Amino acid sequence: MKDLTELGWLELAQAIALYVGRHDSSYPKRSVSRLETQYGSEKTEELLLLIKELESDFYESDAKVVAADLVEMGERASADFRRRRPLLPDIGVEALAWCYAYDFK
Repeated sequence: MKDLTELGWLELAQAIALYVGRHDSSYPKRSVSRLETQYGSEKTEELLLLIKELESDFYESDAKVVAADLVEMGERASADFRRRRPLLPDIGVEALAWCYAYDFK
């Protein structure tokens, strides 16, 4: 993942948002088929590995147990994640925060 270009990070961030349904649903709905429609099956496999790695990193945050509310939870988890993964554009971080807050509401 270290070898991603700025454009690669942007594509990955957009793929995360697409995968979780960030702009198509009122709650997270992870869908491999949306990725396959956009990127094809081979590229989807590659992206899905990266997405799962980033999602796992994001979910390591302790925000779910220390935040006072959902807004703080999302902000704190995002800040924790950005310290570890500063190159992922906001669209990807926001999509992961949306999932995190929903999953631990």
